[in-house]
Amino acid sequence: MVLADLGRKIRNAIGKLGQATIINEEELDAMLKEVCMALIESDVHIRLVKQLKDNVKKAINFEEMVGGVNKRRLIQKTVFNELLKLVDPGVTPFQPKKGQHNVIMFVGLQGSGKTTTCTKMAYYYQRKGWKTCLICADTFRAGAFDQLKQNATKARIPFYGSYSEMDPVVIAAEGVEKFKKENFEIIIVDTSGRHKQEASLFEEMLQVSNAVNPNNVVFVMDASIGQACEAQARAFSETVDVASVIITKLDSHAKGGGALSAVAVTKSPVIFIGTGEHIDDFELFKPKAFVQKLLGMGDIAGLVDMVNDIGIKDNEELVSRLKHGLFTLRDMYEQFQNIMKMGPFSQIMSMIPGFGPEFMTKGNEKESVGRLKKLMTIMDSMSDGELDHPKASELFTKEPGRVVRVARGSGTTQADVRDLLSQYKKFADMGKNGDINPKNVNPAQMMKLNQQMAKMMDPRVLQQMGGMGGLQNMMAQLQKAGGGKGEGSLPNSRLYLIRHPKNRTPCLYRLSDKHCDEVVTIGEKFRSWFYGDSVVSDGAIRLLSPIHPLFLALPYFMASKVRFQIYPKTFSEMDEIVRDADCPSIAVLLKNEQFLKNIDKICDFKEICDTKVYRFNESKALEWLAGRFQRLRDALVEEGSLHKSITGNDEVLDRYAFGMLCDYINPEMASLAKAHLSIKDPALDENGHVDMSMKRKAEDLYEDVEQKPAAKKQKESITKKKLQEASKGTKSLSAFFTKKS
Repeated sequence: MVLADLGRKIRNAIGKLGQATIINEEELDAMLKEVCMALIESDVHIRLVKQLKDNVKKAINFEEMVGGVNKRRLIQKTVFNELLKLVDPGVTPFQPKKGQHNVIMFVGLQGSGKTTTCTKMAYYYQRKGWKTCLICADTFRAGAFDQLKQNATKARIPFYGSYSEMDPVVIAAEGVEKFKKENFEIIIVDTSGRHKQEASLFEEMLQVSNAVNPNNVVFVMDASIGQACEAQARAFSETVDVASVIITKLDSHAKGGGALSAVAVTKSPVIFIGTGEHIDDFELFKPKAFVQKLLGMGDIAGLVDMVNDIGIKDNEELVSRLKHGLFTLRDMYEQFQNIMKMGPFSQIMSMIPGFGPEFMTKGNEKESVGRLKKLMTIMDSMSDGELDHPKASELFTKEPGRVVRVARGSGTTQADVRDLLSQYKKFADMGKNGDINPKNVNPAQMMKLNQQMAKMMDPRVLQQMGGMGGLQNMMAQLQKAGGGKGEGSLPNSRLYLIRHPKNRTPCLYRLSDKHCDEVVTIGEKFRSWFYGDSVVSDGAIRLLSPIHPLFLALPYFMASKVRFQIYPKTFSEMDEIVRDADCPSIAVLLKNEQFLKNIDKICDFKEICDTKVYRFNESKALEWLAGRFQRLRDALVEEGSLHKSITGNDEVLDRYAFGMLCDYINPEMASLAKAHLSIKDPALDENGHVDMSMKRKAEDLYEDVEQKPAAKKQKESITKKKLQEASKGTKSLSAFFTKKS
């Protein structure tokens, strides 16, 4: 994809900001110069390039920029937004409706690739479960019907056309009527190529449009004409109501950027782009995703959609069969088919952050696809009995004549057949050994894999993803999309090492988009007062305690308080405040919905160039802690388990509740909160010791109560006793499982 050259040049220009010691006006001008030159070389109109430069300069004002703002990231985001404006007309494209007749008429210049693109669109929707068909109304070009017939037959798409009828209006009308009776959902009409100066052909196009009454008129244009796309698009729009645009040959010409930007000016949305000559070299165009892939930032949402669109519904059944040793060659064949359905490997790689479109060369891709097709060809030459045999490898070993027969039938060598059987045996053995079960994945191996991927990626892209924590989240999303959730698991929830808000030692927390729980491990000194559910399953004890995410972030805001005192007007981005070199997983907290919803309760914020910046507000934080304190105090009273000597005295109850609250805050914040809440210290006697009169009063209340002997304590089982000790942190986890010899 030649647009990758444009993306590489822009990435290099922005990347130089990361090497600059000081980011000032000179560095910004140098970066903008390179970006503008790259856009001009891609045939983007000079007026649009100048507009982009002016908008960036206007948004990035170093004199008015407040301290603490990440200038590098602000510049990157501004450039990204301006590039997005170049290709996004801001118009919602046409969406076909399921269960209805959607007539789509194709128009465009000669040689722009209309006929091929018609087949690509029909194939695209056919893969998504739509009932699609093709109509050839191009009677002007010799061989047009033959081309469409050949393409449609190859893609197994119904088509309509005529060798004898020369009136395109009649052919189009008859074809649409025929396919409507047969309840087709996507009816695509291919018309003759024409130029804006050919008045007669334009009149013919208008007649066809009136005859079929299309729901969507698609203008197909060649990327090689660059800026001229604008004039052609306007000319066609004046004749028929052009609702959508498809740009072809973006893989073969350097003027693709100019074509995309020119179309955006006409306010006609680009719905698809053609990136090759094959039927699956066809991508849905989303401006934001396109710019992200252009800059090497990837498109995870698009990749997840692609995996889901394949329609893999039997993953759990397949894994179950694997575990019981029932993996057959037919299962392997179906998995290869799923891989082929995902489209070109280079397209898949461009959707992963850090892997640009140029990551996989055409040679490597061709070799990989060729090897996969060869293996599928070998399996095509096998009988049903061989494909469905539960131990196919042993079958071919016992009867070598089968290897000879399959090699002959597939046009390959016996070594190729044995290579396939060797690969099959590895897959089958993995299933029987339980290695495919996600629960059996070695965490060390998974961490090593993530580290290897991080080394392969652009450091700047990795930083934008949120470091290793963000990469792990991405891998978790892909794994989730690929099939299945663990029993009792939360969506996207993982265990992370984050500092305890009180003693600042690393502890385990379970985080997801909507949950934040402390994993109360055995032997921890600092424990929450409420342990939540104690789950005993599969020989593991998990004690999970819900914790408000603001408690985890509060120490980082307290640490930044010194800077705020020196520079009172300083605002910073959230990831500049809540960050930790030793515990980088704290960055995951910034994606928690509860955290994002409540962050304004402990700090002030404002927006600068669409970027939110924050400043710690001590008064707000103390008010928030006061609210948490009151909730805790009320809960203790309602629970009714405390002695009336505590609940009957407000001062004692305040001290009791405040002591529990202090389990979540550091000493400095505890001191401030104590003063804010007016928590009184216990009274002292003349010797400076705590006055025990309260205890004596409590004893006086019960001295007239009849004393009964204590009930004999029942002997507890060893298992129950050790579980209770483990939940109190007084015994190690291993002690619970150790049996007496």
